Amino acid sequence: MAQISPASAQDSPWCVQGGRVGYPGDCMYQTRAQCLASASGRNVTCGINPRAAFGQRRRGYRDRLMLRYPRGSAR
Repeated sequence: MAQISPASAQDSPWCVQGGRVGYPGDCMYQTRAQCLASASGRNVTCGINPRAAFGQRRRGYRDRLMLRYPRGSAR
């Protein structure tokens, strides 16, 4: 089995979530089947990795203002 580095594990699309792993959880699975196999018997579930789905950076207040009022636009 291939080793996955911690940085690339955060970008994997599937996470084991819940119980002691919390949220977003243990995000090291490339397929839902791999995730489900790991979750089996552990009282946890599989979910989509929010970091992979929505990007690493969350938009802040300033970013939202810039989207709403781009520079040079009249308010």
